[in-house]
Amino acid sequence: MEEYRTKFNNFHGWFPEGFYRVGGMCDKRESSPELIRDIDEALKEMNFDIHTYQRLRGGTAYIFHEVLDLARKMAARENREFTLEEERRKEILCEEGALVNEKLDKMMEPVFEKLVGKGYSKKDLTI
Repeated sequence: MEEYRTKFNNFHGWFPEGFYRVGGMCDKRESSPELIRDIDEALKEMNFDIHTYQRLRGGTAYIFHEVLDLARKMAARENREFTLEEERRKEILCEEGALVNEKLDKMMEPVFEKLVGKGYSKKDLTI
């Protein structure tokens, strides 16, 4: 299966509990408070299901850490290749991750488009 790449790069970082908000990165951009306000307003207006969204985001974090754990185990061995069992587990995790990322993109797309309609550039929203 080909790896699914999210269409919205780091847009999720602007959502509640996103890394731009909790990591202090929003302090580095002058437009951050306005963008955060506009995102929050859009989420409220659209009755965005933030709980499902956060559950899915948590699933991507779990999958990422599982794959990272497999890679660490492989790197710790002299033979630096995945065992057949590890390779299969990695494939399953990647497939699950792709499905979750697609669901997240479908949830984020209307919010993203609403903000583009308000005048934000795609670059403003994804980096």
